[in-house]
Amino acid sequence: MRFLSELYALGLELDGGDFLVSAELARSLLPEPAPRSGVLAIEEEGELQLGVFLHPEDLADPFTLAEEASHLICLAWHARCDRPVSPLLLELQGEIDRFLFFCHDSGELDFACFEAGAPATWLPRELEGRYEAARLRARRYCHELVERFAPRRDTRGLAAELRRFYRASPSQKLAA
Repeated sequence: MRFLSELYALGLELDGGDFLVSAELARSLLPEPAPRSGVLAIEEEGELQLGVFLHPEDLADPFTLAEEASHLICLAWHARCDRPVSPLLLELQGEIDRFLFFCHDSGELDFACFEAGAPATWLPRELEGRYEAARLRARRYCHELVERFAPRRDTRGLAAELRRFYRASPSQKLAA
């Protein structure tokens, strides 16, 4: 989580362990069908409570861990800035961050994390389009990043662009 907060210069000092809740508790609070791992967000009386729940099988899955960390940070930052975030934009940012984690950990610019897989079994058919749109848009944006910044090894320019995009309006993110 520190990686994303520092990369985007968000000023958030979050410890993922402070947000862990049991998957059973989270799923009991969520409408059906619920994911096996995810972020729980409950807003009451103007206060946002966040938690992350992880299915035991997902504890060793770097893609799930990266995406849920991304969602938690994105929700926390948007709440702190009193900015709305849609489910589509949350998924878009999660896909981008998953790519960045993958590249950071492997040292390679590899787009394998975007390869289409089967939709999650819990995902209602009517929501599949949101996830597919986020994945395709994130893949296009990450390709643009690689084309613009990798040949020159311009890490400062890359960081500036990532920070700009993170703070961009929803319409700017979807139009870029």
